[in-house]
Amino acid sequence: MKSLLNNKKGFSIAEIVTVSAIFVIILSLTLASFRRGEHRSEFILIVEEVASSIRKMQIQSLTGIIGEEDEVASGGYGVYFDLTQAGQYTLFRTSNDEAYDGADEVVSIVDLPPEVNLSELPDAGGNDLSVVFKPPKPTIYINGQTASQLSEATIDIFLVSDRISDKRGQITVNAITGRITSEFVNNP
Repeated sequence: MKSLLNNKKGFSIAEIVTVSAIFVIILSLTLASFRRGEHRSEFILIVEEVASSIRKMQIQSLTGIIGEEDEVASGGYGVYFDLTQAGQYTLFRTSNDEAYDGADEVVSIVDLPPEVNLSELPDAGGNDLSVVFKPPKPTIYINGQTASQLSEATIDIFLVSDRISDKRGQITVNAITGRITSEFVNNP
């Protein structure tokens, strides 16, 4: 009986430390992957919110009603992006213009989160881009041009931080069909 009690086997300190180290490594890799996915999800949500703002202006143009008194808008609604103020964009109502001219009625100025900016406006031909939806159809104007002149506009959004620097969000407004799409893409 005494020999049975003395022959108990257990874990040595080295074995316990080794297993603990393995658990710590696996846990840290899991948490790092979780945070990276969480940042990616937050960024996708921001891109979807910008696309939703554009859709909101399109719907406002379709209904044509402004205010609570059912006053009908004579012009259209639009979204204005300016690279000199890359951390925000403007939602506006126009009287009869086909592009944002600064004199249009501002519905709201939407600030992007501090770490998110506009990257480029390839279809703008400059530093700014305005997309106007004019009722009743609505007809879509991109920087004052109709679908026969410019068929779509693309807005690129990126993170200023380098957490997912190889990714960007892209919103496309098709002037022919009126379709507004958003996607999360890899940089080439």
